[in-house]
Amino acid sequence: MQCRLLFLAHLFLMVVIQTDAQTCDNTCANANDGDCDDGGIGSEYTLCTAGTDCADCIACVNTCAQASDGDCDDGGIGSEYTMCAAGTDCADCSAQPAPAPPSPPPECSTRPIICVNCVQYIYCLTAPDAGCANVPAVCDQCLPYAHCPFPVSARNDPHFRLPHGGRADIRGEDGAIYNLLSAKNVSLSALFEAADFTWSKRSVHGTKMAAAFWVIRTYSNDTVTVSYTAAVHGQERYAIVSVVGAEATDNKLHVDAAMPFKLSNLAVTLIGRKLIVETDKWQMAALADPFPFAILNKGKVLMNIEVTPKYDADKDVVAPHGIFGQAYDDDEMAVNGAVDSPTGNEWTTKAQGEGAIEGSIAEYKLADGFSTDFKYSRFDAVRAPHRDVSKLTGPKEKRGKGSSARVEHYAEPEPSAAVGSD
Repeated sequence: MQCRLLFLAHLFLMVVIQTDAQTCDNTCANANDGDCDDGGIGSEYTLCTAGTDCADCIACVNTCAQASDGDCDDGGIGSEYTMCAAGTDCADCSAQPAPAPPSPPPECSTRPIICVNCVQYIYCLTAPDAGCANVPAVCDQCLPYAHCPFPVSARNDPHFRLPHGGRADIRGEDGAIYNLLSAKNVSLSALFEAADFTWSKRSVHGTKMAAAFWVIRTYSNDTVTVSYTAAVHGQERYAIVSVVGAEATDNKLHVDAAMPFKLSNLAVTLIGRKLIVETDKWQMAALADPFPFAILNKGKVLMNIEVTPKYDADKDVVAPHGIFGQAYDDDEMAVNGAVDSPTGNEWTTKAQGEGAIEGSIAEYKLADGFSTDFKYSRFDAVRAPHRDVSKLTGPKEKRGKGSSARVEHYAEPEPSAAVGSD
């Protein structure tokens, strides 16, 4: 008799398990990803219906002696008692509370400034390799901001950090104005000037960016020009904004910290020494800074520039161009150009971005700061293709990776001295 009861109990258990097994499948779209996604016992996420991520979740059966008594007895989340192993009182524990959702990513506006110099390591989050072992510790704070669009930049004398992680140095020509970004209805350019300065113990004969210029055609079909210089105007710092064709006799507006400018989809704001020119698709900024090693270069100022797309610029039917813009080419590659590798106690820069830019630097020269016309202009374009990356001679690497070919000859310490009278 006892053997018969044991047999019947065993048979009943097999039926229960088989019945439960029939309700446990892998129809969840996130099944087999290593996380329990069905909101059941022990689940990390509630992305699917309970019982549809069998591969990743604890099997739910009714083998607990107290199963089906109206109380959750398996010690899991929300259980009243811990009388059985987790997942063995399916009948009473099926309505488990869902785990708390993961914390949302931080707001992009809170990203530390140093992250501009860490963009080449963001790929370590999704495709780590041996190079990720050398990520500077200071960049750890930037990894939570991988979802944010990262700016490209031109800094100091000038060193360019290009879209997709490419890098290049561009000396330019004294007194020349070059286009940095040419997109539909948007143009950003910079004035290059010769500059002699001291870098630690080395004398450098290089260049700097001294002013930035914008031409923006708004959705209201107004053309607006903006200019901003690294040097102050007497004791004041401001940008000059003009609406081309405005009826006013003097339409040159001074935009300072107390007087921003807004027209249609364009906003111009001065915060401290940083001028921000923003449309619905682009955020561009020019920052007046002292030279690095400010004590050794007393009174010398320059312009640092950043550009951040607010949309997927790689997919634009009018592919952007300019020194920065051309690298939004939807190729998933970082293309690196010529850089300077100084030696000795005195050095004259000479790199012109060869290998990373289409054509030569001379083809990006403008007649003046408010001209939009150059060989690769996109300002008035309706459609424009990406550049032909196969014709570029610089080293190419997967998107987001830093260039192993670049010689990091100048560290870029954060400026600590004020500019002018600011």
